[in-house]
Amino acid sequence: MQLNNRLWRNALATAQTVAAISCASVGPATNPASGQTRVGSETRQISATEGDSATGVKVASAANNAFGLQLYGRLKEKGNLALSPASLVMSLSTVYLGAAGETEREIATTLKLESADRAAVEKGFELFATRELATKTRSEAVQLSLANCLWVRPDRSIRPGFEQIVKNLGGQLKKADFNQDTARQTVNRWVAETTHGKIQQLFSAEDLSDQTEFVLGSALYFRGLWAAPFLAQNTKSLPFHRANGSADAVATMHQVTKLPYAHTNRCQILKMPYGESNQPNGPTPFSMVLILPSDPRAADLPSDFVSEYLKVGAELKPTKVSSFIPKFKIECRLPLSKTLAAMGMKQAFTDRADFSGIVDKPPPVRLQQLVHQAFVSVDERGTEAAAATGTQFYPAGASLGKPVEFRADHPFLFLIEVRHGEDTTILFLGRVIDPKE
Repeated sequence: MQLNNRLWRNALATAQTVAAISCASVGPATNPASGQTRVGSETRQISATEGDSATGVKVASAANNAFGLQLYGRLKEKGNLALSPASLVMSLSTVYLGAAGETEREIATTLKLESADRAAVEKGFELFATRELATKTRSEAVQLSLANCLWVRPDRSIRPGFEQIVKNLGGQLKKADFNQDTARQTVNRWVAETTHGKIQQLFSAEDLSDQTEFVLGSALYFRGLWAAPFLAQNTKSLPFHRANGSADAVATMHQVTKLPYAHTNRCQILKMPYGESNQPNGPTPFSMVLILPSDPRAADLPSDFVSEYLKVGAELKPTKVSSFIPKFKIECRLPLSKTLAAMGMKQAFTDRADFSGIVDKPPPVRLQQLVHQAFVSVDERGTEAAAATGTQFYPAGASLGKPVEFRADHPFLFLIEVRHGEDTTILFLGRVIDPKE
């Protein structure tokens, strides 16, 4: 669908991400726990009407948020950061549904699914992928696309039950000969096409080898226009203060409009909805949320700021806000194998991994690596895209006269969310330490 050019000249935020998992064989050992897995050609398939679908989606959404916040807190990368819990969770949930034994338990714990019923998890993520994150244009102002693909060596057989799981999650299965570099190029080309050209080289020549058994990719693309657009003529070069006390002039957008807003004793929270406010149904359920710490010299932006927002998000009040938002673009490539192992997924990356729900013939496989790459761009022209105990909440109320000022002139956090009723799913999460980085 072609968007109206006038709309594109207003404000647009775009985000793309892809997560990919490569698996290698672990030698001629007998497949562990063979016959004990709960997925496979002999295992029943969950019907479309079985279980509580709404509960399943809640389980998937809650796992997505909890995992994303934990991962954000574990990452040691400095500076600007962007990641997509949704893309990562879709890849990892697929692997989880092919795991058994201790490997399955560790992945469940890492994804915060240890207390969830497996049938509800499978149905929940199926609906999460095919209904909540399915490829579609929500309006002229918002486009969301999720794509999953599993590439398998031509001589490797995959359990029919696992093939069905991949398809249920909206994925595709393709053959790729990892003895040749053309397989890597094929995967990278799929990533580039899925992210509309924003992520070109997910895997380098060193990432895949003749030991690679299969690669699982999950890509998420988001593009949205602000419901309350910025005007390019209001963008000025204004100082942005880094945590170390230095400052630099950056292009800063400005507008005065009514937006959902609140502040706590630690931060200001501003929600900027996507969509066309003049449409009959109003803005879409998608928004970018900016969380601005009260301390401009805060060098650390912990995930509990986001947890704080998730607790009070429904209480944000429409408020007249004078907002100053720097334009920014963030590109991150994150090898996550060691981080995930530290979070509890230890066995999956070793020769003791039990993925007997994926392959039914020796040699067994283990996770070789997981690479995540994200791109987030926010500007006004048209570029593609945690509460401490006792925190007191101050709703903004009806703002009279002078607008509340939200001046993002020092490091802040952001997230892109989709909200359904009282439930929020974090699609993208990150921080801006220096817009010029």
